[in-house]
Amino acid sequence: MRSCKVQTLRGLACVLLVAYHVVGATSAQGMRIELGWVRGLTDALMAVRMPVFGLIAGAMYGYSSRHGWKLIQDKFQSLVVPMLTVGTIFAVTQYLVPGSNLRIQDLSLIHIVPVAHYWFLESLFLIFCLMIVLETFWKIQSIVSWCVCFALSCVVYLFYPGFIWFSV
Repeated sequence: MRSCKVQTLRGLACVLLVAYHVVGATSAQGMRIELGWVRGLTDALMAVRMPVFGLIAGAMYGYSSRHGWKLIQDKFQSLVVPMLTVGTIFAVTQYLVPGSNLRIQDLSLIHIVPVAHYWFLESLFLIFCLMIVLETFWKIQSIVSWCVCFALSCVVYLFYPGFIWFSV
C-alpha cells in the first residue's frame, strides 16, 4: 500500500534534489550562482535534503506490508544492485577521466568507502537491515523505546566521528 501524501513528498524531494544539483553545491559548480535567492534557498535546504529522503524511506517502511527477509530481498534489489552497477560505473569513470569532480584514490575501496552520492543507497540498505534486526529482537512500539533507540544511535554517532566505512 502506498500513501499518496508520501509519494507526493517523495516527488517534491526528488525535484528539490535535482534543483540542488542543477544550481550546484557551491558557486563553482552547476549554474555557478554566487549570490541571490536561488543560492540562498539551495544553501538553506542543504541540511534537510537527505534527511527528507530518510524520513520518506521510514514512512514507506511503516506503510509496507513486507517485513523481514522479503523486505531485505526487495531493498537489496532496489538499493544495492543499483549501487553496485551504476555506482561502480560512476566510480570507475571518475577514476579514469582526468579532471572529473572527485578523483577516486583507491578503486579497490569503492564499495567500502562511500563514493559521491551513492553512499545514500548503501546507508539506507544498512538502516533497513538494522531495523529488521531491531524488530526481531526488540520491538520499537512506544515513544520510550524509540527514544532509547534514538539516544543509542546518537551516542554511537558522537563517539565514532569520521567513521565512514559502508556509509555509516
